[in-house]
Amino acid sequence: MRTLIPLSVFLVTSSVLAAPVAEYQAKVEKMSHDAITSELEKHPERWTKVAMKLHFHIDRSGRIHDIRIVSVVPNRWAEDTARHALTMLKLPRVPSEVMRQTEMEGPDAEAQLVLAKKKSDGEKLIKAMQR
Repeated sequence: MRTLIPLSVFLVTSSVLAAPVAEYQAKVEKMSHDAITSELEKHPERWTKVAMKLHFHIDRSGRIHDIRIVSVVPNRWAEDTARHALTMLKLPRVPSEVMRQTEMEGPDAEAQLVLAKKKSDGEKLIKAMQR
């Protein structure tokens, strides 16, 4: 039994989410979640539970930079795997509307990921991430 909280990404912009920003955010969420979880799932023997907060910058061409990871459950392999998956990920080009809202620097993103093999561990991690 695995508990999984889908990676949720919040794009840090200067205004309320307009349609183009919300659409781009949804794409970033799905693509980054799929990239990280698929890499972690390749080696289930290397983790029993993973809970991390991620912060990163997306440049105008859709490349991810300046990745910072804070783990609730320390696991250097999982952190390195997540960092590598995000570094290798090529997102769609950032829409011009999103670029304007970020003063032409590209959006910063914040995300959380929780994976656990036991449901009880997953529930505890979810609570810990909300603090």
